[in-house]
Amino acid sequence: MKIDKLHILQKIQKEKIPFEVIKSAFWLKNEVYVKHFGANSIAINRDEIKRDFESGNKERGIIRTLAWGYPNAMRRFRPTMQNITLIAQLLKHKNELNLAELYFAFGALMQIEGIGPSTVTKLLFFNGNTFNKTPCLILDEKVINSIKVFADFELLRKDLNPYKVGIYINYLERMQEMATSFNITPEQLEVYLFDQNGKSI
Repeated sequence: MKIDKLHILQKIQKEKIPFEVIKSAFWLKNEVYVKHFGANSIAINRDEIKRDFESGNKERGIIRTLAWGYPNAMRRFRPTMQNITLIAQLLKHKNELNLAELYFAFGALMQIEGIGPSTVTKLLFFNGNTFNKTPCLILDEKVINSIKVFADFELLRKDLNPYKVGIYINYLERMQEMATSFNITPEQLEVYLFDQNGKSI
């Protein structure tokens, strides 16, 4: 089944995609998070994270990214939180990444305990990175579940290994093509796939 253009446009209009606001009290138990945001700051949305990175406060943006992306997995990221400064240094590249820089980002960031390919794509996205002038989009389990369902991604489904940078590049190219054909942004398409989580309708 292919993505229904009318359905995605209706969903974007109704829910103002991107729309997620993540709330989690788990992160209030993390001393690094509380140090940056206080004991009551538990609602996070994409725009807040983007503002952190755009303002140059990458450490703050990284912490928000982890709390936003994994609201119930704070314990998993305790070791990661000790490497926030290093992660910020690894995200020093200019917005437009060349091929070598993209490979470096995946390889270096995944050396840090707790960070896998899904987290790398979240960090690149919020850091404002692009590749071939296409935004570095988030590619996580829920997006992959939808890719497996929709025929629009038939070629991607043949080898959907998120650890392969080449697969990620193919994903970005296909998302840009489809977003252009739907007259929406690649980010809106990514959020739609995330929200569908493998549902065809």
